Amino acid sequence: MTEVLRIDASPVGGRTIDLVFAGDTCLRTPETRTALQRDPAAVFSDDVRALFARADAALVNLECPVAAGGAPIRKAGMHLAGHPEIVAALAALPVKVVSMANNHILDQGAEAMLATRRACEEAGLAGIGVGVDRADAVRARILELGGLRVAFLAFAETEFSAAGPTSPGAAPLDPETAGAAVRESRARADVVVVSVHGGNEHYFAPSPRTQSWYRFLIDCGAHAVIGHHPHAVQGSELYRNGFIAYSLGNFLFDSATPMRPSWYTGLVLELRVGAAGVEAAAFHPTRQVEDERGVRVAWLAGDDLARAGARLERLNATAADPEAVEQLWRCYCTARRGAYDQRLLAGARATRMSARDLFALAVAARAPYYLFLAAAKLLGRLGMSARRDETEQARLLNLFQCPAHREIVTTALRMDWRGEAPAPEWQRTYDALARDDS
Repeated sequence: MTEVLRIDASPVGGRTIDLVFAGDTCLRTPETRTALQRDPAAVFSDDVRALFARADAALVNLECPVAAGGAPIRKAGMHLAGHPEIVAALAALPVKVVSMANNHILDQGAEAMLATRRACEEAGLAGIGVGVDRADAVRARILELGGLRVAFLAFAETEFSAAGPTSPGAAPLDPETAGAAVRESRARADVVVVSVHGGNEHYFAPSPRTQSWYRFLIDCGAHAVIGHHPHAVQGSELYRNGFIAYSLGNFLFDSATPMRPSWYTGLVLELRVGAAGVEAAAFHPTRQVEDERGVRVAWLAGDDLARAGARLERLNATAADPEAVEQLWRCYCTARRGAYDQRLLAGARATRMSARDLFALAVAARAPYYLFLAAAKLLGRLGMSARRDETEQARLLNLFQCPAHREIVTTALRMDWRGEAPAPEWQRTYDALARDDS
């Protein structure tokens, strides 16, 4: 038995189909490539493949380009590049739809991203969420499944991979763009599925903004909103006639260095859905394991399976309670405040304005704040290379262009301004959930 929790809604009537979803997938170490070349299908255990095979369609998030071409883009954070054999492994699983809208898909340039989409299509995988421009990226892919027309869309929170009106990249997640695409798709399809790459890494609950935006997509006509990117499992909820999974965690994401335990676990989600809504959901916890055959995905078992089920019930209860979402978010922002202060200070040192200009601005505007920036810049110049300068500028930009980062900064500053702190009882709840996930 691999199912740890089942959620039943009201019967929807009419035709229904079974869909399967999994989270972030990226394979890049030499050991994994050897395993893929030996047998692409072997990176998934037999019983995992059996679950995917019986679904009408399965979707995963491909977290990286897997084709050569172009050059790495300028950005903050690491650049990912996966093995081309991933495509064959996903086709063998089998997967039918690949979400490519994420913060790493453009890492190796537009040519590599578009070549990755072509490689997926040639292998029989529908690649969604990227394009030669924004209009192409947000376009839905409609498949005929079990007598129903099913529209698949994918969006990612705005970072360096976002497509522009005339530039290639991933479909940007914002209420106006995504909402319009969902409404248009609902008019053309019986079922609408939205894959979303967003939220806060290594956090176990949605933020208030995340919950509001994902629920809005259901309000616009989506039947299911499937989240990933935090690299940790978050809760799920039935909302109106739709279903939201805030984060399924990692599916198969290798790493050359050890990561926290939650990195190696995730969820496979089964949904039974019809034109009138979601009828049932079932969760199957997974673990990445390494043995003589290399890295692969298998089901959790025994005590680990029981613990995963108990934690998922708690996370689902949290996700369905807006008060819990708000209070735990305040605890998270308090815990992350120091790291974000460091990023803001480093970004201030890297500003393109000279220290002299900042001093002049401080005098003209009678603003001591600019004196602080000028002093920080002078001190930073003592040990900051041009390369570091550019990196810190990119990190500062991402604090404000990415909704997930911006929400932390604004929440922490608002709490300071109001003299607020997390309530002790919520802090205890946050600490317990955080310890269980570390």
